[in-house]
Amino acid sequence: MPSKYEPPHELPDRLLRDAEMIEACRQREFARIFDLVRVRAGIFPSLIARRCDLTPSRVGEVLKNQRVIRDISVIERVADGLRIPGRMLGLAARDWEQDEQAPPTPRFGTPGA
Repeated sequence: MPSKYEPPHELPDRLLRDAEMIEACRQREFARIFDLVRVRAGIFPSLIARRCDLTPSRVGEVLKNQRVIRDISVIERVADGLRIPGRMLGLAARDWEQDEQAPPTPRFGTPGA
């Protein structure tokens, strides 16, 4: 039985390079960030909530500017859940960023040995 479709975990590169997204991240304006993710990456608020370990109602409140995210642990969860590089949100590089930059490990020993 095929599994339920879930969009890729990473945000599209074009969104991460977009001037509006860069500025929203720099200002930590999560209402704009979530809206850009929803509109330009096609990720529904319920999936944003699941990926960031937030409740759907909290994501809705943020989108409506009824709640502001200031707690550093929540900011880190958003960065990790949406795969927003730490530097964009004024954070240190996230663990997953290091993993993506690491060269692949040879599978069958050292080449040429």
